[in-house]
Amino acid sequence: MHGGTGHPPAPQTPRDGPYSAPGAWRAWCSRYSACASPLIVIFRRVARWTPRTYANVPNRGVTLNKQELIDVVSEEAEASRASITKILDATLHAIKGAVVSGDSVQLIGFGSFTPGERAASTGRNPKTGEPVEIAAAKTVKFVAGKTFKEALNA
Repeated sequence: MHGGTGHPPAPQTPRDGPYSAPGAWRAWCSRYSACASPLIVIFRRVARWTPRTYANVPNRGVTLNKQELIDVVSEEAEASRASITKILDATLHAIKGAVVSGDSVQLIGFGSFTPGERAASTGRNPKTGEPVEIAAAKTVKFVAGKTFKEALNA
């Protein structure tokens, strides 16, 4: 069997052998459930996940912080907290980089992050009532997706 070791040979990476042709990495990824990004593997696990009642989310009704989010995702995806932390950081970095460069990020079913601009305006100091000039600024807009809105209103 397999060279006498009893184990199948290690899979070739997309850069070796029959998977070196352009686009062949997709076949390698789908066959071995591994890709250039570990996000795909986690998303495949999460895609099979069915929503629960969020009873396992700490501080229900209060803002969920990053560590609590990592804990919930690692439990649901059955992955280590360290790997989820790396994936979450990489995801947020990618979203931030895309929006800063002027691109939109659309996550179907969740929502869209788009860059925006806020024009300069005149406000009022609430203490003194004096007019105050508010400078123009760049901002990020988030629009919730249809599935997210439906889940919220259910």
